[in-house]
Amino acid sequence: MLRLVGALLLLVSPVAAAAQTAELTPFAAYRVGGEFVNYSVNDNAAYGGILGVDLSRGVGPGVGLEFLYSHQSTEVTTDLPGLTPRADMKIDQWGLMGFREAMKGQSPARPYGEVGIGLTHLYTEGNGSSTRVNALFGLGVKVFPNPRIGLNLATRGYLAFVSSGSGGFYCGTGGGCSVGFSGSLFFQADLMAGITVKFGHVAEPSPY
Repeated sequence: MLRLVGALLLLVSPVAAAAQTAELTPFAAYRVGGEFVNYSVNDNAAYGGILGVDLSRGVGPGVGLEFLYSHQSTEVTTDLPGLTPRADMKIDQWGLMGFREAMKGQSPARPYGEVGIGLTHLYTEGNGSSTRVNALFGLGVKVFPNPRIGLNLATRGYLAFVSSGSGGFYCGTGGGCSVGFSGSLFFQADLMAGITVKFGHVAEPSPY
């Protein structure tokens, strides 16, 4: 987690110089969902970081871009006979999203919506892995009791597009798993809480 925050901090300086404001949000989340035919992913904690870039100068108030990374360590389970009933699995999510804040006067609370595209990377203890394109979307609220530091609460969905046809997580009794797919979609959602820190010029909210 500390390495992730450090890497994002290295990105903040040049981005903040080019934009009006940059925001860094380390977060923790509880993630649910993740189903394949005959296989399911256990609900578990996730963590990550978001780097947001304000585009209000060129686009409009409260509009910007977000770069997201999150990681989940979990298990995939099955009740099919002859297969290992559970195996360790890790899921990485990367995303590029546009967001819009609903700023109202001088209120410290800023509801927002976001939508974007990215990648979902799944890998198991036997080094089976797969990377798929995903869609991301979410709703949240940022509360800034201080102009530069605030609380960020959100719910977010991850919808990965996977191959149709036969497949699955094949976990043999001797250990190790390989990754395949059956179906066309892989969906997860999480509840996120993070601390948002603003860098650069912080403008006062204005009504619109």
